Amino acid sequence: MPTVERCREATGAEVACAAGGVSSARLVSNEPLMPGQHYEAILAAPAAPPIADAAGNRLAPLTRNLRGWQYPEQDSPRGDL
Repeated sequence: MPTVERCREATGAEVACAAGGVSSARLVSNEPLMPGQHYEAILAAPAAPPIADAAGNRLAPLTRNLRGWQYPEQDSPRGDL
C-alpha cells in the first residue's frame, strides 16, 4: 500500500524527512485502510532517504504490525499508521 512519511521539527512545523532536524515522524497511508485487514508498517525503510534529528542521529528502521479498524464509523477519516 502506498504511504508517505510526514515529519515535524521541534516547533511543530512540517519539514522534509530527509532534511534533518526531525523531532517527530509518522507514516500516513495514501489509501483508506480496509476494515479488519492486517498490515505491516515500516518507517525509515532501508531503501528510503534517512530520517535524522537535529544532532544527526538517524532513525533506525521501525516495523509495526497493525490492523484496520474492525468497526469503522460511516464517515470516519482515513486512518494514519
